[in-house]
This record gives sequence, structure tokens and C-alpha cells, in this order.
Amino acid sequence: MAMAAISIGASGMGAAEAQLNAVASNVANVADVGATPGSGLPDTVYEPIDVVDVASGTGTQPSGVGYSAMPNASAYFQAYDPTSPAADSAGMVAMPQVDLADQMVKLAAAKTLFSASAKVISAGDSMQQTAIDMLA
Repeated sequence: MAMAAISIGASGMGAAEAQLNAVASNVANVADVGATPGSGLPDTVYEPIDVVDVASGTGTQPSGVGYSAMPNASAYFQAYDPTSPAADSAGMVAMPQVDLADQMVKLAAAKTLFSASAKVISAGDSMQQTAIDMLA
């Protein structure tokens, strides 16, 4: 049971890390411009990354946290910038639709998930040490 708790905690930490990486990438690319997808121009817009956490396991036996990170190709808006090399014939470029407030909420959630997962690992370690002490 203790090893399962440690494994579950580690999977939660992995999911938190994936969310943190997605937030960092989205915030770093918030002001990027690119060609509108489907325009045929080579420099397409940055696609913000969404991470979805899912419980893994079967039935009543949890086995941790799974996650899926995928780019959101439809999350962009058009802006007028005729001087950009990525502009189309009408002077329009695409910019990623990244809400910074939403990204900060996701960052706080990732921090909480990481902290909770660390406590699960600590509890699993404590249970394992108690079992070892009982056998000694």
C-alpha cells in the first residue's frame, strides 16, 4: 500500500510539472504573432497548450493521475499589423489567445497539486517506515 501511495504521489507531481510547463510556454509566447492557420504562409501562430488531468486506474483501485497536454489550434485572434512578415495581404496576423489571469490560476492549481502530491509521498514513506519498524 505504501508503494502505491508513493507511485500515486509521483504521478501527481508529473501532472503538476506538465501544467507548469504549459503555463510557462503559454505566458512566454503570449505576444507572439504568426500567420493565420490555413493561410498558406509558413510562420503560423503559436498554439497555446492545454493540460487535462484525469484519474487513472480501474474501478475502485486508483493508480494515480494521468494527464494529456495538447495544443489548442483554434485559440487565436486576428490583429492588424501590416509591417509583420507574417501578415497576409490584408495586413492581418494571428496572435495566441492566452488569458494571463487564467494562466495564473492554472499556475496556482499546479502548485497546490505538487504540494499535495509531495504530502502523499511523505505519508507513503511514513507508512513504509512504520511497517519496517514493526518487522524489526
